[in-house]
Amino acid sequence: MPVGHLCKAHGIRGELVFVLTADSPALLNGELILKAHGREEGHRLMVERLRRHHDKWIISFKGIGTRNEAELLCRHTAFVPQDRLPPLEDGEVYLSDLPGLRVVLAGNAASVNSDADHVAMSAQREEREIGVILSVDVPAGQELWTILTPDGREILFPAVKPFVISIDPEQGRAVIAPPPGLLELYLADA
Repeated sequence: MPVGHLCKAHGIRGELVFVLTADSPALLNGELILKAHGREEGHRLMVERLRRHHDKWIISFKGIGTRNEAELLCRHTAFVPQDRLPPLEDGEVYLSDLPGLRVVLAGNAASVNSDADHVAMSAQREEREIGVILSVDVPAGQELWTILTPDGREILFPAVKPFVISIDPEQGRAVIAPPPGLLELYLADA
């Protein structure tokens, strides 16, 4: 599961500026897997020190002692090994499990309101596949899905409770009810 990314080297002793995207910095205690963008393989490194610095963190790893070594890790994403993740509550999923799920539009999604029963009833009506979750980002604390449509368009979807009806990794799908007009912004012909 991704927990953040390394921005830049900090100082001359191998420290790096780290942006945490996970809920808890406690996930950074121990070994992390660092991957460069687009790479499947990664480096396994043990966190040596971690401290808060303004709105980010300063992190250092065992075996990384110089600025030059730290600069090689810039722009890497940090992942926590699966066996160190906390157990999930009922109905929860890890963000790392979302990419690849089919995204289905709940029937009558445009009529969504604050009545949760109405939303659930709408979700049981006819459904239409929109695409596949390509990636998940959490800029400024807001979960944002990038959905890839069958014709290659990308939809940026704010994954908030009123708009996400259900997520079922076992069935490989997520059912959404976007606000009126959101999909039309992305799917209208240019």
